[in-house]
Amino acid sequence: MLSQPNTLVSPTDAKRELARRELGRRRLTAATEYLLPWYETQRFHRLIDHALEDAERYVRTRGREGYGRHIVLTPPRYGKSEKVSKVFPAWFLGKNPDMRVILASYGADLAHGNSRAVRDIILSEQYAGIFGQKALVDEPVGLDPDSRAVSGWELAVPHRGGLAAAGVGGPLTGKGAHLMVIDDPYKDREQAESAAYRQKVIDWWSSVAYQRLEDFAAVVLVQTRWHPNDLAGYLMREMLHNPDADQWRVLSLPTVAPEESEYAKDESEQRSALAQGIYLNLKDPLDRQPGEVLWPGKYGPEQVRQIRANTAAHDWLALHMQTPRPRTGGFFAKEWQMVDRAPENLRWFRVWDLATSESAKADYTCGAAIAFDPDGVLYIRDLRRWRAAWPESRRRLVEISGEVPAGEIWGLENVAFQLAAIQDLRAELQSRPIYAVKPEAGKEEMALPLQTLNDLGRVCLVRGPWNRDFVEEASVFPRPGEKDDQIDTITKGMQLAREYEKKHGISGAKLVGFA
Repeated sequence: MLSQPNTLVSPTDAKRELARRELGRRRLTAATEYLLPWYETQRFHRLIDHALEDAERYVRTRGREGYGRHIVLTPPRYGKSEKVSKVFPAWFLGKNPDMRVILASYGADLAHGNSRAVRDIILSEQYAGIFGQKALVDEPVGLDPDSRAVSGWELAVPHRGGLAAAGVGGPLTGKGAHLMVIDDPYKDREQAESAAYRQKVIDWWSSVAYQRLEDFAAVVLVQTRWHPNDLAGYLMREMLHNPDADQWRVLSLPTVAPEESEYAKDESEQRSALAQGIYLNLKDPLDRQPGEVLWPGKYGPEQVRQIRANTAAHDWLALHMQTPRPRTGGFFAKEWQMVDRAPENLRWFRVWDLATSESAKADYTCGAAIAFDPDGVLYIRDLRRWRAAWPESRRRLVEISGEVPAGEIWGLENVAFQLAAIQDLRAELQSRPIYAVKPEAGKEEMALPLQTLNDLGRVCLVRGPWNRDFVEEASVFPRPGEKDDQIDTITKGMQLAREYEKKHGISGAKLVGFA
């Protein structure tokens, strides 16, 4: 006779298993790792979990604790749907089996797929150990065997809870929600760029989805940004302009931590950005350093650089940095702020963009002086440009070097024909620092930090005869066929300032030195 396998569990293992189940009942991160053993929890996932637990607590306590309105902004393919639209609703129903959930996405197929995933989690052995027949609970949570359609299903008696799923724009008549999860209301850029479709989503939210909310219901909107006037942008502007409108807590998770100058300086600047449908963090939610990636194990620095190199600048800004800009109209939407003079004792940088011809159609040789004040405000002054071949440009540069402050740090673009010019100028101007600057990205992407600072009102043009031509050039940037040398010299100057900061260990973007 064959012996039976030893299936006894040691008291220590049993105690450990019960502790895992109990922790899964209480905390969403633990529940995710128990229900989906393959799920790799990252630091940013824990921030999302905290927001979702806040929403659950708000419903369970009827508004006495927690918070009921959350917007979560993440890059694509970072596990948001697995967490927010699949595990969280199952966990929510386990803790609140008499409550009802509505799942919505850009299309019914996606919403039904999420509904199916929630249903399958509730039917799993792991779920039974936390909330079901194997759990130490008085009334186990399970699925009604006669109600399993992906468009809507019910929990088994004695519970009254259940879930309904629909596409944005689809009907929800007769269905109420204690928890509503809206996951990606836009399928792609084509939908998000359509003013008519954006209005359709807003109308659906206002006239259909919002009307289905029960008292003390929670709403979680999780999406990748596409447009300043998408649903997230609309809701943020509404809460800014109408104190009686729902006030949303926003968790914005950019793929790469921005430079310090790209954060909102204070709540006033944050509100200014909200008025444009953009949420700017006051600091990184994870306390990352500038340039640090969000998910190093999956999308490390090398992978992120590759993604960025193959992503259009406006898509990178929207999808990955959560700061979308409209594709219609000027790149620089806000008027430029003019000042009579810059503060004293700033460290000035000037990158020269050299041209090789003096013809009327050629690019200009161009250079503007830029500096950051201690608050990260960018000052631009004394932009000079001309058309000339190198011998004449060399003469002018030597002449200008004698006119500008001795401490002004110069740079030239590190490309083939300018390498000789760099060596030539270094020999001629031995007392002036001259750096080789290799552009970090394409023209439009290089201009994004300048765009952000100007949107925040943190760019000051020192008045001068160059102002009008610069503003005209900026108004059509980046239109094909138009000149962009003035924008180029400023953005390269900003790059030189950042590189100088890192090389010399100057704190933050506060490049204060000598004039």
